[in-house]
Amino acid sequence: MTNDPKQRPMFASFDGVFNTILFTVLAIVVANIANKYADVGNYTSTQFFHEFWMMTAIMSAIFTVIAVISIAPKDRPEFFGTGKPIKVGLKDYWDTLKNNRAIQMLVLSASTDKLGSTAKTSAVSVAMFACIAGSIKLQGSVTAVTTIPSVILTFLVISIVATRFGQKKAMVIGSIGGIICNVILSALWIVGDPTTMTSNPETGALNWGPS
Repeated sequence: MTNDPKQRPMFASFDGVFNTILFTVLAIVVANIANKYADVGNYTSTQFFHEFWMMTAIMSAIFTVIAVISIAPKDRPEFFGTGKPIKVGLKDYWDTLKNNRAIQMLVLSASTDKLGSTAKTSAVSVAMFACIAGSIKLQGSVTAVTTIPSVILTFLVISIVATRFGQKKAMVIGSIGGIICNVILSALWIVGDPTTMTSNPETGALNWGPS
């Protein structure tokens, strides 16, 4: 999208904010859809999956059209690397992976991030909020509240730290901060009483308090 090192962090910041808002809204919408079919099985009902599939298909089509229109001006051969076709074989990939320390760390980072995101499946979220905390709609309430600080931190860390110190520094700071926050949240979930998180299981209203 850009060859300007100063523009890349800004692109990443807007991308991060967009994804945070998108998945927050989805969490709220999906929780409400599941709650609508509570009498036929919530997340396990065919009605839920049909409505979820229809929503996903329509949104994917819209975003695909927007992406194609947006990238069209840059989708030309002169912007493809050197502008000339280069034949790349498996040996080239292996040499790059074997001798490039930065690529190795990127692969390790991406793999562990993927493992973490895979572990946090919808089934785990349902077990945490619906089964343990006692309210399906509570997940949407919690996600909505945590979105604002997430967006602010994402924008500030990427746009300020990355533009001044580089993307590597921003990634390191963000990774350390994410680990610390997740450890604190895990400890709070274990030490506290999740059943007190909502004052109304039907609406998923948050019950603010130290417990």
